[in-house]
Amino acid sequence: MLLCEKCGKIIADSGYEKVHYGICASCPLPSEETKEDNSELLFDLETIREVVDIVIGDDGFRSKEVIEILKMEKANATRTTQKVQ
Repeated sequence: MLLCEKCGKIIADSGYEKVHYGICASCPLPSEETKEDNSELLFDLETIREVVDIVIGDDGFRSKEVIEILKMEKANATRTTQKVQ
């Protein structure tokens, strides 16, 4: 059985005893309800590298690319900030 975690409405009844939860079409998605403030989320490069490797199941190649992109983005943001000042 699939129940809406917001309103409790039955979304699908598979006939199985086990209950799973989702969100029905009538209820707003969590991203629509509240926008998360991620402005204070700061992670070091080693943590980002480890997470990328775990998620992708990679040996480090993709995480290296991700780290390089983050470094480029930071450099671009720094240059943009310097131009504005």
